Amino acid sequence: MIDEVSWRPEPPAGHRVRSRFLALGTVLLAALAGAAVVWLPGGERRHLSGATAVRSAPVTGPPDSAVTASPAVNAARASVVQVMGTAPSCGRRLAGSGFVYATERVLTPAHVLAGMKAPRPSTTAGADPSRRPW
Repeated sequence: MIDEVSWRPEPPAGHRVRSRFLALGTVLLAALAGAAVVWLPGGERRHLSGATAVRSAPVTGPPDSAVTASPAVNAARASVVQVMGTAPSCGRRLAGSGFVYATERVLTPAHVLAGMKAPRPSTTAGADPSRRPW
């Protein structure tokens, strides 16, 4: 009995060389795309994704005391609350902020509540959330 042997003809030499260069070029391009940073005029670094590299945190002075002592800020301060809850997926305590705008109503961004189970306002960041601020 004769064993069946699979046979494929050898590709032409030029085809093998082209394939190797194509593979090498693909690897180099992928490496450059993953690590490249473009230097822009003025020394600003920008990643190829378009995001600017963070160099340092901006320095700001203290808030203007005329603004922080204003009646509007003092009235709003009484309605600021901290929203606390637990993430059921990992059991971690989560916290964010919001403000009371009506009896038993707190306004907060959706990302604060995302993943929270039974979010509850807390009085640690402001006044009692059951108290009307106005």
